[in-house]
Amino acid sequence: MAMEDRPIDEQAIAWTIRSREADFDDWEALTEWLEADAAHAKAFERMTMLDDMLPELIPAEPSPLRIVADMAPARRWSFRRLGSIAAAMVALTGLSFLSLQYLPYSVETGAGERQIVALRDGSTIELNGDTKITLRKSDPRHAELERGEALFTVVHNAHDPFIVEVGNAVVKDAGTVFNIVRHGKSTEVGVSEGLVIYNPEKERVALKPGQALRADDRQMGIETFAVPTSAVGGWRRNQLTYDAASMDRVAADLSRSLGRNIAASAEVRDMRFTGTINVQKDADRFVTETAPVLGVGVRRTENGWILVGGDEASR
Repeated sequence: MAMEDRPIDEQAIAWTIRSREADFDDWEALTEWLEADAAHAKAFERMTMLDDMLPELIPAEPSPLRIVADMAPARRWSFRRLGSIAAAMVALTGLSFLSLQYLPYSVETGAGERQIVALRDGSTIELNGDTKITLRKSDPRHAELERGEALFTVVHNAHDPFIVEVGNAVVKDAGTVFNIVRHGKSTEVGVSEGLVIYNPEKERVALKPGQALRADDRQMGIETFAVPTSAVGGWRRNQLTYDAASMDRVAADLSRSLGRNIAASAEVRDMRFTGTINVQKDADRFVTETAPVLGVGVRRTENGWILVGGDEASR
């Protein structure tokens, strides 16, 4: 039986299990399936809601709903294991979720991991590595990005705008594809489609496709700049594009993408970099070859690497 002829819940289970595999690369087909029918997104979300419940049933393995990036260590599951997970999902989908409707829940990825969250309204949120976002089951049009990076593909609803809380600010959409990075106390928003309003009750900065902003909780003022629309969410294609970004931010992004600890020393953390970095799977080779392009040196540590100045690299 072809997948499209199977009940939607079975299709959602199949997509959940497939996307759990480390070598899964059929992102385009998954996105098309999610966008084809709002019922698909709802079914996929139900599988996501089981993320915290399955470990109690199958405690020997990590959550089957986490999508692991290609650069993360591969972990194969046996067909027997997959069958157990599928059976658990089928059993659990028969439960009532009414008692869970009003509870907020968090979705979190580790460094080097990625995950897609499908919301009931058909919107999707794609999480980069080392990212945490809090959602509300009772309100699929609201999210809070606590840290990391996420790409939002939002279904337009003029009467119910999608709201993202980030730091002490609010990002309000108007039917949009946009990317938000939260690093420390700083926030960066880039737009590839539609329109977003940054802090609609205060600064009310409107961002159109090809525009971005950078803001810091500790400072007054917002910096706006141009960004290629193709670069918004470029991390999904392992491309990181910057416009005068601090070396501290670049190091954090590399850590998220590579799943390794990369930091910037005090000497270089405020240096600025403009350009595009193509992330490669061989982390050791990538870091050592990329450091000169960034204009810094690199020093290996027990836990990863430190981006340093020329004098520091020789120590």
